[in-house]
This record gives sequence, C-alpha cells and structure tokens, in this order.
Amino acid sequence: MIPVDADAQRRLYDLDLLAHLDEDGKRNLIASFWMSDFAPGQPVLTEGDANTRLYATVTGRLTVRLPARRIRSESLTITHLEPGQMFGEFSLYDAAPVSATVVAETSARVAWIEKSAIDAFVEGHPAAGRKMYDNLVRNLIRRLRANNARLELETIG
Repeated sequence: MIPVDADAQRRLYDLDLLAHLDEDGKRNLIASFWMSDFAPGQPVLTEGDANTRLYATVTGRLTVRLPARRIRSESLTITHLEPGQMFGEFSLYDAAPVSATVVAETSARVAWIEKSAIDAFVEGHPAAGRKMYDNLVRNLIRRLRANNARLELETIG
C-alpha cells in the first residue's frame, strides 16, 4: 500500500469518475486513494474473491480475463485496461464475488479506494457524491454498450 504521489494525483484528476466534480470534490476524493504496484503476470483481482475496492489503472497495462474451466478449455480475454480506466465496480457495489480475473500484463501501478472511503465521501459531499455516482453509471453503460457491440460482431462474424 503506497500513498498516492503527485504524478498519480495528476493522472487520477482526469478519471471519468471525477468528471463534473469541482476542485474541492476532486481533491477530497483523490486524498482517499492508495496505490499498489504489480509485476507482469501478477493478479490484481481474482475471479471468485471478495472485493471492497474501486480500482483505476495509473500506469501499465492490465488484462481482464475469465480463467479456464470445465466448460471453457482455455482462459478468455475480455479486454485490456490502459491508464485511466477503472475496474472492480461490479463486485464492489453488488457484493458478489469478483466476476473476472485482472492481471498485470506489464509492470503496473494501480490506484484504489475502499468502499468505506467512497461512502464517507458521499456522506460528507452529497452533491459531489451524486455526480461521482452519475459518472460511475455512465462508465458502466459505456462499457456495457461496447461489450454488446463486440458480442454482436462475434456472433455475426
């Protein structure tokens, strides 16, 4: 667990999660983030685990994949995450186990914030908290639409 440095603060400032928040709201929310470093091949999240964090890629590249199972003979890559992209929100908000494994493809630095810190931010800054949740929902819808389009292409092609 590493405190967020000045470089990461600048990168986090541009997260979609923080869009439309005023300067004070952005600073307060970023102050609750921490960072962790991951070596290539090291898992950030593992399918089936519990999760209490929202993550953002700061540097490096991550791979999101479903591991091999009886019904799937090899792992299936869902997407790649680049700096500025968030993940972990599904399991964070529905309290279900993590639905996919996220692995560092390259050396990566990931910022994260605990659900309890998000809840405290929303309680202390209700207007900014509403904007943050609006941003989170927009991000999820954008990802869902992109995945739907990809599935449609794979089904047709």
